[in-house]
Amino acid sequence: MTVDTSPDVRVPASADRFLVKPYAEMNAGARPLFGQVFGRLRSGVSFERANAQADPLLNAAYQDEVEKIFPQAKGTAPVKGPYESRLRLEPIANGVSALRAQFSRGLEVLMAAVGLLLLMACANVAGLLLARSAARAPEMSIRLALGASPGRIVRQLLTEGLLLAVLGGTAGMLLTFVCLPVLVRGLPPVRDRGAVLQPLAVHIAVDLHVLGFAVAITVLTAVLFALSPAWRSARADVVSVLRSNRSSTRRLAARNIIVAAQVALCTLILMGAALLVGTLERMRSMNAGFDRDHVVTLTIDPGLSGYTAEQSRALSKRLLEEARGLPGVSAVGIASRAVMRGTGVKATLGPAGSRIGATDFLNSSLNDVTPGYFETMGMRIVAGRDFNWFDRSHATPRKVIVNQAFARRFLPGKNPLGERFGFPGPGGIAKADNEIIGVVRDAKYRSLREPIPPTVYSPMVDGFDSAFVVQLRTDQRPEAMMAPARKLLHALDPELPIIEARTLREEVEASLWQERLLASLSAVFGAIAGLLASIGLYGALDYAVKSRTREIGVRMALGAHPARVVGLFSREALLLTASGIGLGLCAYAAAAVWIRRMLFDLRPWEPFAVLSVVFLVALIAAIAAAPAAYRAVRIDPASALRAE
Repeated sequence: MTVDTSPDVRVPASADRFLVKPYAEMNAGARPLFGQVFGRLRSGVSFERANAQADPLLNAAYQDEVEKIFPQAKGTAPVKGPYESRLRLEPIANGVSALRAQFSRGLEVLMAAVGLLLLMACANVAGLLLARSAARAPEMSIRLALGASPGRIVRQLLTEGLLLAVLGGTAGMLLTFVCLPVLVRGLPPVRDRGAVLQPLAVHIAVDLHVLGFAVAITVLTAVLFALSPAWRSARADVVSVLRSNRSSTRRLAARNIIVAAQVALCTLILMGAALLVGTLERMRSMNAGFDRDHVVTLTIDPGLSGYTAEQSRALSKRLLEEARGLPGVSAVGIASRAVMRGTGVKATLGPAGSRIGATDFLNSSLNDVTPGYFETMGMRIVAGRDFNWFDRSHATPRKVIVNQAFARRFLPGKNPLGERFGFPGPGGIAKADNEIIGVVRDAKYRSLREPIPPTVYSPMVDGFDSAFVVQLRTDQRPEAMMAPARKLLHALDPELPIIEARTLREEVEASLWQERLLASLSAVFGAIAGLLASIGLYGALDYAVKSRTREIGVRMALGAHPARVVGLFSREALLLTASGIGLGLCAYAAAAVWIRRMLFDLRPWEPFAVLSVVFLVALIAAIAAAPAAYRAVRIDPASALRAE
């Protein structure tokens, strides 16, 4: 039981023997041990002490269950053997979650992006308030001259900033209430240990903790973006301000520093977004080792309809025969496990006669398949032969096919054909249970991000005792095969449910939902960052034009060409943009080690990403600077001089 899912029906553990079938290789007294043990600490007992006392007790119980499942290991596995496992207690103050570890890194990146956007928004509003304070400098000077204290001026401007923050925070909370249900509905179901889809039941709501955090952030942002303008207004030289209404160079410099910081943060956010989007596209276009564009998968569990093992085997064999006759189907295969579902079967294996140690525990993946499976999936046999209908799974030694990763790990520099391997025997020595008859090309198994594991494929020619996955290969659109496949299954048994029916491309896309979510959100954050940076740069240049209206009028009256005026502000925009990009790339260099964990098959300093971000920031700067430059060349010299 985890906090990620919420079951509709709960049953006592004593009823599991009526619900769960033992595996065929288990003895009659053993049942699968998949569960979580919960306990409450006694008063005064520390967690560390309870963990030290419970470890040997839990480990002994674990070893007893292992010996029931694998009788050959009883009394023979060494102390540091392949089945050794340490069980430890974990606190469940926040519940047991399968998604917490999976999403922790991605959420850290998103939270960092949110924090950077908050800083950009604060800098943007601070720049606007700084320009406004310059325009209100005479007003504040008059207030000071009439006896107002600097504290009174600071309180007034902070109150105005707080009002802006409250209005923005309220709008943000309302937007959260609107978007939160959409986000929750957009979260896909998750798979449990058996790869069965479970509806996601993560409780996401705006509670008192969230409201308190939002209020605290609102107050903090009000202080951040209003403090500097308020402090400058309170410390203004009354005489100098009242004698001249022109803006000081110090105010322009402060505004430029704020804009450069915005461009730097925009560059940092866009670098992360470019790499996360690139990771998604790289994973979508990678060669997974199988043909995702021409395969339909159907997941069936006859046990849900009360089928016995014999009936399930007969159904799978008949379904395989009938599916070959469907129009448009070029090949059919059945497997015990589907690919791209985040889970699978693992085993501890080793070359015959080799010693298997604790570090080799669960070093290989397994899958049972019918003849024709590799042709259906588009997985090429690179050595040896494919399975045929005479390769019985109960033959000794069992004929198996391994992938290239298995051959590289266990049989480096050897011809794998004819080699034998197996499970640990007495003393942890691998037995000769299996004989390699073929080597298949490497293919992804659990996910695209996972390195390809050593994989062993066993023949299943007598049918499947329990759940299985049917793969249909077609030269047509895979979606067009859904209806005929469902019709065929309905003809065999109208009451038999189809657990899942998807194209293999849909399976791959579903496995990428975390990468897709991170890429989408980072792209949105990048767009917001670009918008904020453009607003900040536009405001800075527009304020500079207004502040230097008299200077521009004098230049144009003396014969300055409009191009020189444009160049004057273009150089300023170029300087701000270049310094911001440089600072942003330096900040990214510090964060590259952190973001590298989220990338796949990409370098943190991917040249295309760096060049794309630099070009995009430069384009944003050019678009933001264009209106200010246009306003500058449209200034009438006579009007400007009369206004001054």
